[in-house]
Amino acid sequence: MSSTTDSSVIVEEISPGIAQVTLDMPGSSANVLTTDLFAELDSTFAQLQTRSDLKGLILYSAKPSIFVAGADLHRIVSTLDWPDENIVKFCEDGRSVMRRLSEMPFITVAAIHGACVGGGLELTLWCDYRIATSHKRTILGLPEVKLGLVPGWAGTVRLPRIANLESAIDLVTSGRVATAEEALRMGFVDQVVQQDEMIEAATEIINNESFQSSDDIRNEVLGIVERAGDVDSIRADFTIRIRNNQSIYPYACNIVLDHMLSTAQLSHEEACHGESLAMAKVYGSPPSYGLLNNFFLGEHNKKNPGHVDIKLAN
Repeated sequence: MSSTTDSSVIVEEISPGIAQVTLDMPGSSANVLTTDLFAELDSTFAQLQTRSDLKGLILYSAKPSIFVAGADLHRIVSTLDWPDENIVKFCEDGRSVMRRLSEMPFITVAAIHGACVGGGLELTLWCDYRIATSHKRTILGLPEVKLGLVPGWAGTVRLPRIANLESAIDLVTSGRVATAEEALRMGFVDQVVQQDEMIEAATEIINNESFQSSDDIRNEVLGIVERAGDVDSIRADFTIRIRNNQSIYPYACNIVLDHMLSTAQLSHEEACHGESLAMAKVYGSPPSYGLLNNFFLGEHNKKNPGHVDIKLAN
C-alpha cells in the first residue's frame, strides 16, 4: 500500500504478515484527529480489512513526544452551536472509523510512546492490545472534562470494559493522566517496555499463539461491565470526589458519572449511544464554552505573554 509524501498515515509491511500503520501529520509536532486525518484513517483501515495475507497490525506514531493529542479543538469550538443530532453524528462518525480496528481479520496492537490522551487513547482502546513505553513522556488519559466535555468515541464504554468500572470512572471524572505503569496496573495497557523494544514486543504478541485470539478479546469488551460494589455506593463515592476536586468544574464530571453508571450493564452499542447523548448535554454548554475559551487564551498567552486579547478560536 503506497502513501504520498503529504499523507499523515503511512502503511508498510515490517515483517512477513505484519503491517505497521504510522501516524505522522506533516508539519506538525503532534498528531491531531482532524477531519482530514479521520478520512485517511478510514480509507486506510478499510483497505487493510480486506487483507487476508496479514496476521497482525501495529498502530504507531512517528512523533517523538506525542502519540495522538486527541480531537481537533478548533473544529469543536467552531461547532458549539450544533443541534443535538449533529453532535450525536459527530460521535458516531468518529466511532465508525475507530471501530474498523476492532473488525480487522487479524490482531491489532497499539504501540504507544508519548502523550496518548482524549481521542488518541480512544483510538488505541479499539485495538486488541496496547503496549506503552516506560518513558516519562508516555502518559495516558481522557481529560475531556477539563474542557467541559466528555469522551465521545467510546472511551467511556471501552475503558471500563477493558479495565474496570471504578478505575475508569476515576480517570474520566478527574481528567487526570496516568503513567504507563499505572495504566498497566489499571488493566488498559498490556505491557510496558523500553522505547527501543516497543515494535519487537508488539510483533511478539502477534506471532505468539499463547496470547488470546482477537475474537476472544473483542467478545469480552462487548460484554457488560464488572463492578466491585453496588451502583449507589459507587455513585456516592465519586460524587464526593467530584465535589472535593477544586481544580475542575463539576458539570461534565457529573454528566459522565451518571452516564457510565447507567450504561455499565447495557450492551456495547447501547452504551455508545448513551455516550453520544451525554456529549450532546455538555457540547456548547456555558461551562464548556468558558473552559474552552480559557484554554485557548492560555495557549495564546504562552506564545504571546501578556497579550490575551483574542476571542474564542474558530
